[in-house]
Amino acid sequence: PIVSGVILASFTEASFTWAGLATALGSNFSFQLRNVLSKQYMSTKAYESQEGAIASGDVLDQMNLFACITICACLLMFPCAYFLDAGRLSQAIGAAGGGGLQAAAGKPVGQLALWSFLAGLCRFGDVLVSYAILAQVTPVTHSVGNCLKRVIVIAASIFIFKNPVSSKNVAGTVLAITGVFLYSMTKRI
Repeated sequence: PIVSGVILASFTEASFTWAGLATALGSNFSFQLRNVLSKQYMSTKAYESQEGAIASGDVLDQMNLFACITICACLLMFPCAYFLDAGRLSQAIGAAGGGGLQAAAGKPVGQLALWSFLAGLCRFGDVLVSYAILAQVTPVTHSVGNCLKRVIVIAASIFIFKNPVSSKNVAGTVLAITGVFLYSMTKRI
């Protein structure tokens, strides 16, 4: 019910496309795989190594695992970003004339740098909190919480950006929240 609710809540979104859905499903699969593998590496040995019971080089703690994943992701994504976006960026800068990046973006470079820094800082905090939660719960519970987070983002976009709401959106949100409630009740049994 949780995944069905999220799909139903976002299916009537004005910017919905099947390619976007397929990409989101691939992203979700990768995210869940990362959670399962990260949880596997964040075993109890990591906590024992902090207490000196075993050699600290045997396992990765949360911060080192996060650092390794971030470095690998950067190394893997930089060539993609370069080959997909570098040409368009240079065309935009060239079309803007002598103004460079500032003229192409329509915003001051300092403001772009600040926004980029703040976005990166928020993402860093999000992933750091995610790993702290993952260390305390199972990957399935973490995934359920992530689905609930998406429903909250959809609801926030409705209130903040004044997106129109259909009965399907409301039904999907209610279904997802009910699914989270049922999951938490099942975990207690």
